[in-house]
Amino acid sequence: MTLLDIRKDLKTIKYYYAMKNVFDRNSKELMPRKIVETVHKYGKAINDSEGELYVFYTELYVNGATQTDLADYLGVTRECISRRHKKLIQYLQDYFNKEVIS
Repeated sequence: MTLLDIRKDLKTIKYYYAMKNVFDRNSKELMPRKIVETVHKYGKAINDSEGELYVFYTELYVNGATQTDLADYLGVTRECISRRHKKLIQYLQDYFNKEVIS
């Protein structure tokens, strides 16, 4: 899995959670199976991660915070958040590529 694939999936996940009430309301008529599978796949990866990555993922993608919001909340610089975000994306790439090899 490429970094581009992961970034694309993360945008989809962020959109899913931002519009979750719409997805839930309409899921009886039309289940967004592919999106839900992606959400679950990344959820499993994050559940297997260290605490810091879990916080970053949930705040940025589940709760919809921006990196600036998260920097303010944690009392760190935006650059620090950017470095940690790269660590999150690298973890996901390593996790999914290891999964493919296994």
